[in-house]
Amino acid sequence: MRLIDPYLDLPTYKKIVSQYGGDYSLLEILMLRGIGSPKLDYVSGLAEFDEIHNLQELERSVSNFELLKSGFIIRLNKRQKLAVGIAHFDELENIEIESWPVEFDGRELREGRLYVTFKNQTILIFDVPVQVFANVGKYFSKKPFLPFFNLR
Repeated sequence: MRLIDPYLDLPTYKKIVSQYGGDYSLLEILMLRGIGSPKLDYVSGLAEFDEIHNLQELERSVSNFELLKSGFIIRLNKRQKLAVGIAHFDELENIEIESWPVEFDGRELREGRLYVTFKNQTILIFDVPVQVFANVGKYFSKKPFLPFFNLR
């Protein structure tokens, strides 16, 4: 995974994204039913993300994924401190969601933890809140992620 400056000018950003297959067109985005993941809570795994994550203990480190044609972007935002990583699918080894039951509004639902493992053995860890658990599973079941995705 490569880190990129979250404040890049648009032409430079587009040039980098093109190295990862480029953006999807509006029609392709509609056919995929969106390219952005629900918001996840970053836990650990990448020193540059950890640095931002550890700034304020009481604040959430909100992350999300965005599909590109040959890769994906991971964004981290904590109190307007931003970090952005970009990777090719061939750098991925595994995406796994570990889940457990929780009681929520009188119903039994699921929450969990997402592990994104790269071939270089970097493992990014995210908490998956109960409110978005089902949609996170649907997101990583999209065709580009499917060969790497496991639910346990």
